[in-house]
Amino acid sequence: MTESYRAQLVHTLRSVLRPLARILFRAGVRFDEFVELLRGIYVEITIRDAQESAQKISTGRISILSGVAKRDVERLVTSDDWLRIPKPTDAAGLAAVLHRWHTDSAFLGPYGVPLELPLTGQAGRNFTDLVSGSPIQIDPTSAYEQLLLAKMIAKSGDTHVKVLSRSYVMPEPLSPEMLEHFGSAMTNLASTLNFNMTPAQRSKRLERSVFPDDGLPDELRAEFDQFVRDRAQELISDVDDWLAAAARRTIQNPSQRTNTGVSVFQYVTPPDQRIDLGKHVISGS
Repeated sequence: MTESYRAQLVHTLRSVLRPLARILFRAGVRFDEFVELLRGIYVEITIRDAQESAQKISTGRISILSGVAKRDVERLVTSDDWLRIPKPTDAAGLAAVLHRWHTDSAFLGPYGVPLELPLTGQAGRNFTDLVSGSPIQIDPTSAYEQLLLAKMIAKSGDTHVKVLSRSYVMPEPLSPEMLEHFGSAMTNLASTLNFNMTPAQRSKRLERSVFPDDGLPDELRAEFDQFVRDRAQELISDVDDWLAAAARRTIQNPSQRTNTGVSVFQYVTPPDQRIDLGKHVISGS
């Protein structure tokens, strides 16, 4: 490992981990808990790499390859507490409801505008039927309450409801829904970057950025933000329409499916503010 390679690697990891550490800190995850999580991840990756090569691997070998103490490896491989998967939130189901409302002709009026729907009645064209017919099952009453709370829908008179957004936006920071979304978004982005950085992969996945070479004047930030939101929404809507049309096609092998999609995000790189840690630390207990 050359000096320049290591310097760039350390700087890159600091840049990536700094915002992650801030989220962990705000969520109440202590450093020792994070370290324990990393131990488990290193052990898991080592075992998965061995499985891909159809090899069995000992706890001692796992310890050597991962750098995790053997006693910790033995403890982690005999406990599944850290591998438990939480119950999924309703975020995907709520997003599916909004998607259907904007793409299913049964719930669209002239020019493709989503209809205001009665909560019940008018069989096949009410909010309850909209939710019940979505591909991801969710209780209609719960969907109504959550979408109303998130301001994705609004009451229209005493009996009807109208949709305000095509996309589901989590109402609270650090809620289970937001953490689930954060995990999904970070995993998908990291997976794409990892795929593109793998030398054996000749065909790369889409990952593009556009930015002004010398930075954007601050006075243009608000205008740029609005422009990006508008154009990104157009793109997402077009992709959403394509997926809705694709769902109606006759498919030869409908059971063979891949979890894939498109994420669009705007970034603002924070300034790299150097800090002399020694000046902010005093000795003693």
